This record gives sequence, C-alpha cells and structure tokens, in this order.
Amino acid sequence: MHFYRRTATDNSEELARAIPGANFHCVADSGPSFGGRYWHLHLDGVVLSRLEVDQASVLTVDERVPDFSVWHVMSPRCSANGRDVGGQDVVMVRPGEGGTMRSADDAQVATFGLETSLFAETPDWELPFGPSNARRAGRWHVASVAARQRFNALNQTVLAKLNVQPQLLEMSATRTTLRNALLEAIIAIGESGTFRPDRAAVGRHTRIMARFER
Repeated sequence: MHFYRRTATDNSEELARAIPGANFHCVADSGPSFGGRYWHLHLDGVVLSRLEVDQASVLTVDERVPDFSVWHVMSPRCSANGRDVGGQDVVMVRPGEGGTMRSADDAQVATFGLETSLFAETPDWELPFGPSNARRAGRWHVASVAARQRFNALNQTVLAKLNVQPQLLEMSATRTTLRNALLEAIIAIGESGTFRPDRAAVGRHTRIMARFER
C-alpha cells in the first residue's frame, strides 16, 4: 500500500482534517492570518509526514493513528507534553492523552510512523520504537544530534521531491529504495540513546489544555 498527498491552506480546520488520527486546534497568536502545510506519505507500513505552520500556535492532538508507533522530530521553538523539546529529542505522545505543541514563531514537525506488524517481521527493530513502548509518552534522547538532523533532512528532501514528481511512487524499484532509506534513517536514530518517559502530571496538563482550548 502506498499513497502521497500535500495540503496547503490558510484554514486551520482544513489542515487538521488532513492529518490522519488527529484532532487539534491551531491558535494564531501573532495576528488573524494563518498558514500551514502538511505532507503525508504512506509506504508499505512506514509513514513519513511533515507539518509546517507560519506563526505562533498551539496544536493539540487528542488521538493517535491506530496500529502505528508514531514519533515526532520537532523544531527548536516547540514544546510537547508541557516540556520544551531539545535538539536531541524525538517525541512520542501517549495514545488517547494527546500532546501540546507550542511555537514562538514558525514551526516544523517531521514525523515517522511504523506499523506494528513490521516489528513482528524484524524483532531487532525494537529499540525505543516498538510495540512495547506503544502506551508510553516521552522522548528518545539521541546520543548524537547528527542522526536526528539526517532524518529531518531526508524527510524534507523526500517530500519536496514527491511534491514535484509524485509519479515516482508508481515505480516499484523506487518505492523499495525509498522505504529502505527511510528505515535506515529511523534505525540510526534508535541505535543509541535513552528513553525518558513523561510524568503523569504532564499528561494531566495536556488534558487540561485540550479542554481549555475546546
């Protein structure tokens, strides 16, 4: 299974509808205008996506995509689950509780998702990204920022290329090469580092913010 789409809009509700499994509100803090873009690639059990917003905003996610382990690489001006995101953090939001992303200016979030069936096929992919961590919320603190930077650059490059040439996905060899490159970049993030769970109090903060924004 594979598909690709891009959504560019000045309507926050339209942007929210474009993101699978998400229910959030974008609050334009710098003025009435809003601009956002979202890219989504699903490639045989691997999801790659990218969200960009143009000004200060609050983004609340209430749900998760079922059967996927979903992780976010956020830009430095963001926070998640009530805590700032560091330059070596990859963030997971606990399903059903959600998270809050705040930005002081324009912000980007590069995301990867892995279908749980992939881990049954290849158990050594467990690392921090496997099903055993599916109910946890926290962040994988990578040992070196280089792996995180490489994934972010690959995320941006792949989606920009598909935006110009979506027909590339029609070729089986291209899909296989692309999928392998994505998995290699994801595995490199998980090869060394530590997982730091977010405290339960952070989850309560998120739920309070979600109710307030609604």
